[in-house]
This record gives sequence, C-alpha cells and structure tokens, in this order.
Amino acid sequence: ADDLRQQFQLASGLVPEEALNLHRWLEAAIRLPQVSIFVTDSRPLLQRPFIEGVQVTSPTEALGTIGLHMRLNAKAAVPTVGLSQFRMVLPDPQNWAAEELVPEINDLARLPWHPDGHMAMQLLAVTRHRMARCLTIRDELIASYVFDGWRKRVGEPADLLVDFALHLHGLIDALGRSLKRVTPELDSSVSDRNVWRDDILRKIAVAAGGETATVLLSEEFLAFRRTVALLRNTIHAVPPGRGTESGGDRTGPIVHPPEEDVHEFLRHTQTLGLTSRWVREHPTMAVNWSYEHAPRIDPIAMTDDLLGFAVFYLRTIARDDPWEARHDQIPRGQAQPHLDGQTSYLPLLYGLGHLMT
Repeated sequence: ADDLRQQFQLASGLVPEEALNLHRWLEAAIRLPQVSIFVTDSRPLLQRPFIEGVQVTSPTEALGTIGLHMRLNAKAAVPTVGLSQFRMVLPDPQNWAAEELVPEINDLARLPWHPDGHMAMQLLAVTRHRMARCLTIRDELIASYVFDGWRKRVGEPADLLVDFALHLHGLIDALGRSLKRVTPELDSSVSDRNVWRDDILRKIAVAAGGETATVLLSEEFLAFRRTVALLRNTIHAVPPGRGTESGGDRTGPIVHPPEEDVHEFLRHTQTLGLTSRWVREHPTMAVNWSYEHAPRIDPIAMTDDLLGFAVFYLRTIARDDPWEARHDQIPRGQAQPHLDGQTSYLPLLYGLGHLMT
C-alpha cells in the first residue's frame, strides 16, 4: 500500500500529505461494498476509470454516472424544477430519454398527416424506438465494467456492441424508408432494401432539398452509415474480438474489429475525425495500419459518438421537415418540454447532455 501511495504521489504532482489523504479516500471507496462511485478531479485516477468495481468519474460527469447507477438499480427518476415534488419515477426511462433527445419527432407526430403519409410518420416513430433500445444497450455495455461489473459481468462488450449496431442500423433503415416516401414515384418502384443505394439516395436528396439533402450527401453521413453497417454485419459472421483487459491496470473494455474490415473501418474513423477517441493505438499506427493484429477499439466511446451522430442527423432532418407535403402544414410551435414549466435533467442523467442543443 505504501508503494502504491508513493507512486500516486509522484504521478499526481500533489504534495505528499494531500496525495496520501486522497489515496486513502480511494482505498476506502474500493473496500466498502456500499460505495460504487468515486468523484475526483485527479488526472492520474481518472486515467483508470474502472478500479475494482468502483467507477472513478470527474465532477462534470458525475451526474451521468449517478443516473446509470439509478437505472441499474431500478430507481430511475427525473429531478424537476418548479414543483414541490422533486422526483418523478419513470417506468421506462429509455423511451423518455429518446423523446428528450429528439423532440422534433414528437413535434411532427402532433400534426394531422394525410393517409399517404401515415406510414412515413410510423417509421419515424420506429427510429425513436430504436434509439431507446440503443440507450439500453449502452447502459449494459458501461455496466459490464462499473460497479459490480468485475464480479458480475452483464455481457461481453463485443456482443453488446453488435447488438447496439443492429438497432442503430434499424434506426438508419427506418429513417431511409420514411424519407423514400418524400418521392411518390420512388415509393412505389423502389424496394425498401435498396433505399440507401447511391442512385436512390441522390434522388431522395434532390426531392427533399434543404438541410436534408446536405446531410444525406455528406461524406460524414456516408462514413457513419458504413461504420454502423460494418459492425452490424458481423452478426452474420462472428462478433468483433472478445473484450480484453490487461493485468491490474484495467482501463475498460476493448474490442477488435474483424480483420477483413480493418482498413475500411479505419478509413471511416478518419473521415469522422474520431480515430484518436476510438482507436487505442498510437496515431501513426492507425494511419497506415500494417500489423497482423486488429487495432484495439474503445466500444464505450464508439457507442456515445455514434449516438451523437444519430441524434444530430435526426434532429437536422426533422427540423427541415422534408415530409411537409405529407401533413396539413399547420404551423408548429416550439416543442414543449415533457414536464410543462419544468426542466428535465434526463439527458444529463444519461451522460448525454452534450447532445442537447
């Protein structure tokens, strides 16, 4: 113990007394079974976020960590402002969070749609449901490495990542099938299976115009779709490499993409500008990958970022409203929060507050 404290003191740069005091608090947190979260701004400790079943988190991320702990213990609640009732227990927090993250879909759902546009609206509802499933799987992935994760593994990170990609692929598929109904001639002549084919995509983009066309034709959206497809397609073969940790300095889950997809996968990460966040290798290695082993990938960072892209694309397209001809075009007011006159902190409790604009 003395050696560990001395090593921490040297790494932290704190004076010996302060370093000793902080490290003793950490030792107590690890030993007490009632402690699941250790909040600190110490950089050396934050570099090891999963220590013997206790999650080390920064003050800015503590609320999201506490929210995860509440959901895992069936205590999901929404703190609210403006009422004497401080908490509202939610039986289905994932659906609530999905609605909070993409309120524009609810905004569209309140409009009276023409009969020929009803299916387009139903498919938008499917995208929201798929996002809720992605949020659930994200919880399971993080939970496999926090709290009691070391002793009671919820699931293998590679398998969970494939399930996540399967539902995210379903979200993208439902969005494309809904957008196909923007163009009547495509709706009757093109199979739903081919909706993201390059020539069909260009026709949909031309018909939709505006911000929707900008999104659909962007290189980032293509890289996003292809990345999700690569991960999703592994369900027909084998999951990415099993999750691995190294010795006593466990830093969280790692997965390996299928070897035949490595170069395409790395090309998409570069397009998205996320190589340094996803790939746990030296940047110069990831640029020109020529190694026999597949690179190590951080699945938690990947799920967070892919969810961020999905939220951004859905909100941008829903605000642009390419389905305008399918509903009665009644002017829409600004989307109201679900708790009228209050502020919902649910996105923050999911650790996804950075996705809200």
